[in-house]
Amino acid sequence: MSTFAKPAFARCCSKMPRHNRALSVTFTCGANLSGNFRRAATYVDKILKGRTPADLPVEQPIKFEFIVNLKAAKQIGLTIPPQVLARADKIIK
Repeated sequence: MSTFAKPAFARCCSKMPRHNRALSVTFTCGANLSGNFRRAATYVDKILKGRTPADLPVEQPIKFEFIVNLKAAKQIGLTIPPQVLARADKIIK
C-alpha cells in the first residue's frame, strides 16, 4: 500500500509539500516553499556574481507551515480541537 493510500489521519504532520492538499491530507507540516525559492534566488545571484557553489553554505529551511484541511477531516469524521486550529498557519475549509 502506498503512502498516499493510507488514511489521512495516519499522515499527520508529515513533511509533505503543500500540493498534497489535493490528496485529501488532513494535516500537513513542511517547509515554506516561497521562502525556499527566495533563498534559492539569493544562491543563484551569488553564483552569477562569481562565487563558487562549493564556497556557499548549506542552509536549512527556516519557516515551516502547519496546514489543516477541515474538508478532509469532515469526510473521515474527524473533529479537530480548537487548540490545533489556533496553531495552524492556514485552514482549508
